Amino acid sequence: MTIDEPLNTAIAHHQAGRLAQAEQIYRKILRQQPNHPAALYLLGRVAAQTGYLDHAATLLARATIIDPANADCLGVLGEVFEQLNRMDDALAAYRAAVAIRPDWVEVLNNLGHLLLLSGRAGEAIDAYQSALRHRPDLAETHSNLAEAFRSQSRMYESADAARTAIRLRPDMPAAHGNLGNALHALGQYEEAIDCHRAAIRLDPQFIDAWNNLALALAALRRYDEAADAYRAALRITPNPAYGEIMTNLGAMLVAMDRIDEACDAYRDAIRVRPDYVHAHSNLGNALREQGLIDEAIESFRASIRLRPDYVLGHSNLLFALHFHPEVTNEQLLAEHRAWARQHADPLTRPAAAVHANSRDPERRLRIGFISPDLRDHPIGRFMLPLLEHLDRERVEVICYSAAKRADDITRRLRELSAHWRDTIGLPDATVADQIRADAVDVLIDLSLHSAGNALLAFARRPAPVQVTWLGYAGTSGMMAMDFRLTDPHLDPPGSDNNYSERSLRLPRTYWCYAAPPEAPADVAAPPAQSAGHVTFGCLNQFSKVSAPARRAWTRILQSVPNSRLILHALPGRHRERIAAEFAAAGVEPQRIEWIDKLPIADYLATYHRIDIALDPFPYNGGTTTCDALWMGVPVITLAGARATARAGASILSNVTLEELIATNHDDYVRIATDLAADAPRLSQLRETMRQRMRTSPLMDAASFAVDFETVIRRAWRD
Repeated sequence: MTIDEPLNTAIAHHQAGRLAQAEQIYRKILRQQPNHPAALYLLGRVAAQTGYLDHAATLLARATIIDPANADCLGVLGEVFEQLNRMDDALAAYRAAVAIRPDWVEVLNNLGHLLLLSGRAGEAIDAYQSALRHRPDLAETHSNLAEAFRSQSRMYESADAARTAIRLRPDMPAAHGNLGNALHALGQYEEAIDCHRAAIRLDPQFIDAWNNLALALAALRRYDEAADAYRAALRITPNPAYGEIMTNLGAMLVAMDRIDEACDAYRDAIRVRPDYVHAHSNLGNALREQGLIDEAIESFRASIRLRPDYVLGHSNLLFALHFHPEVTNEQLLAEHRAWARQHADPLTRPAAAVHANSRDPERRLRIGFISPDLRDHPIGRFMLPLLEHLDRERVEVICYSAAKRADDITRRLRELSAHWRDTIGLPDATVADQIRADAVDVLIDLSLHSAGNALLAFARRPAPVQVTWLGYAGTSGMMAMDFRLTDPHLDPPGSDNNYSERSLRLPRTYWCYAAPPEAPADVAAPPAQSAGHVTFGCLNQFSKVSAPARRAWTRILQSVPNSRLILHALPGRHRERIAAEFAAAGVEPQRIEWIDKLPIADYLATYHRIDIALDPFPYNGGTTTCDALWMGVPVITLAGARATARAGASILSNVTLEELIATNHDDYVRIATDLAADAPRLSQLRETMRQRMRTSPLMDAASFAVDFETVIRRAWRD
């Protein structure tokens, strides 16, 4: 009897599900012919089907050595390796299988799935698209392709792929979920909500759909509905997903200004998933909001230790370091250069620096501005007066906006731009390609390492001249960023070594301020006249309120009898901590007043109740200082050792109030206490401050635009 006859009998048993009988015959064949490729392959399949994966891998691997052209064997071997979590081996087996059978769509799908899990989304897209060339009607593959596009931030393509999947199979929950995720990233929240609800109707146990529904509802500030969705997700979630959902819940609680509960949620997420980097980074941001800078920095460092390529956590660390009173300029620069070496500089290749732009030094320049904050935000408000006064015969403005919501300021900025590109949801590489296609001459970053930055687009050097400005007066650390804008007060001579870029000094001021239309029409009299006591205030974000600043404020309150202090901070335990700190120094709790986040008109009106504003340090106010001055309130500042610690000095120098600039802590306390005792001076400053602002370089938008064009032209010539 030949081998074929028992082999066919075994195969019949195998196909009928009689695995024990099939196995017995396969083993008998292999005793006679130990290297029989078909028997090895089929016995390997039996081992895989009965759960003996290591044995299956051994048999199948032997079979592929004997018969390397057996695509079926390679495909099964890939599945076994995948179940054994031997991902590199699985990828190799799948690749070998499709090299023999390029039209094997099942293995192409497996290959794409595995590549996507491995973070190789570009290769996954290639695998899925190869499968669809052979079978364009595969709804599941279109849905998987949508997920792969989304992981590369190619949101429009993701949405198209998901819609195709839904058209082919309207009852597929994953396709509706993938469409909802893409629409969310594009800022189309209502449509995303509809998609996630459709996915949940099809599969009420779809954890991701509940979670993503909550995210979309929270984006529209429908917090009660979002909380219900989170609770539904948490009821059905296994531990691995619990950490992600708790982190998202924490982010919603932050948006609701419930900072303590947010921190608890992040810590709960970390307890369940200690390796979830987003929970560590989000906790760091929440701790920074509470003024707990050391703890915030440690959280950011934890996220980087877990995942050294985690760009967001690393940028969050750099931003937080500016708030720490003991971090030196040398340490800051070293940390920024380390970020650039890890994330940005490897993207900057010599070939990328070649641009086709005309080198004519005097021609009309195409200037690009890129930001997520071209909206009702300090960045958008500072940009308006500049764009209103730029010489359109000398410059052409192109804005790249990643703002999630358009508002009146967005619309006005758009009107003032020659071209407007919405970049929300686009990957940095795509944004860089668009900038290069637009032939931008000078590209200006308005974020640095703050939220939503596009520094990795700059790393690809899409423009011949690249500049950072306005996000905050720091450094990127990158090889690809050529210049940073500053002014002589922010960066006096001798400070240029603090930055990786060349410093270009605007001759007078870094800021171009326009009075907020919501501001009260008139400045009130000094509140001390009616209250009978002096009120100090700091309405900056609380992360800027360092321990050294609080110690100086304590001394001021001790020196000015019955004085009060108004502070802005979100509600939470940090208020109690700071109140106890003041009380321990002899400042009664009733002398400290806290205010929440307010609408801008109410925030500005709060200055009617403040006699003297205290600028925090080492990270000074910028917009807040200008707002205080516009409302007639003098600001006491301490000039520090770096630009973010000299914003107050720059602004006060531009309104010729240098006498309010301190050079050390004792000087800061003295200036504040002396001014508090000088009622006539307080009254005179209050009455004249708006005129002082109107006639200062801070509000001379026409001259600022000329200064801006001049330094940008100088950068272009260089």
